[in-house]
Amino acid sequence: MWLSDSVIKNLKATDQSYYVFRKDGTRGTGRLGIKFFPSGRKSFVYRFQLDGKRKLITLGDCPHYTLDQASQRYAELAGMTHKGRTENLLRK
Repeated sequence: MWLSDSVIKNLKATDQSYYVFRKDGTRGTGRLGIKFFPSGRKSFVYRFQLDGKRKLITLGDCPHYTLDQASQRYAELAGMTHKGRTENLLRK
């Protein structure tokens, strides 16, 4: 699915949290997605694998963090993942 502002706006909360991820990108660089909470809260997330385990990093909450900002941060993180620079990836 292509994430756009209108797609994000039209997706609704359910009784359980769920994720929607973009279907584009280079294999091995992770995916940009959004997590929907039952309360209606929406958070951008970056999903990737490190040492064979799936990891998630929360990028920011909608609407304070825009899709453009999340896409830029995703590009930075995806570049780090693709080049194997993961030592600083999970630092807070």
